[in-house]
Amino acid sequence: MITVDGAPTPAQAWLLDLFDWLDRRTYVLDGISGTPCHRTLTSPWLHGRCFHSLYHEPDTAGRQTLFYRDLRARLGDDWSSDLTHSERVIGIALELGYEAPAHPLQEVAGG
Repeated sequence: MITVDGAPTPAQAWLLDLFDWLDRRTYVLDGISGTPCHRTLTSPWLHGRCFHSLYHEPDTAGRQTLFYRDLRARLGDDWSSDLTHSERVIGIALELGYEAPAHPLQEVAGG
């Protein structure tokens, strides 16, 4: 989960834009088709603090795969994959056609 207090930093804004771009695009992750879903939770009790996460939610076809059904049987419930801090997120986005702007940390570092 990414926590944002007030205005996001440039790096957080870049990552949240990437999450928004990925949201609801079809992707096959480890043989299971589904869609990345950007979830946002704003806490009224924590002065508007926002929590962001990115999950891969299996679609109907993904839920029919043997791997998904076997793991569902062991867990006893449906499941999704948390991609929030995964190193694979940028690769997935590029594979889906995302054209990455300059990373804000490169600009800060002078790269």
